[in-house]
Amino acid sequence: MTEIARKVSGERTKSNGKVTQSDWGITGKRYDERQKERQMDREQLIEEVTNAIWKMRVSRKRNRFGESDSGRGMVLNYLYEHQGQASPGDLRDYMHVTTPRVTAVLNELEEDGLIVRETAACDRRRVSVKLTDLGRERVEQRRKKKREETARLIDLLGTEDAEALLRICRVVEKLGDN
Repeated sequence: MTEIARKVSGERTKSNGKVTQSDWGITGKRYDERQKERQMDREQLIEEVTNAIWKMRVSRKRNRFGESDSGRGMVLNYLYEHQGQASPGDLRDYMHVTTPRVTAVLNELEEDGLIVRETAACDRRRVSVKLTDLGRERVEQRRKKKREETARLIDLLGTEDAEALLRICRVVEKLGDN
């Protein structure tokens, strides 16, 4: 077991270097036996770690949006997750930015052919932002690349450490929500 996994699992190393675990649990099974039973399959682990890292990045971008990210990826992902359409107000609320900033990002995406803006026939003040086929394709390519990167990370870490990373990511995500 790696040092990271020991810290996350609560195992202790005695001064003689031997690893012990005080928690045998209600089942009477050793800690490492219970851990093996809980291990996720590889595909589920890739998906979970990808989502956790993405959520951490979104949280970080929300806090310092204007400094380092134009917001294009956030808009495209939001639209992808919401059946390909949303209002500019929904995007503003999600991104925690001003309306002019959302307008600037939408202008860039529209120029690139990744989104279209449609005005409601019954109320010309209402605008709907929609993901184009090219925009959807771009998001799917980006997600595929992120999954491949995550798979390489999991291969490098091994399943046990990847699961520890996932637990850590979830804790960091909760801290960001507070």
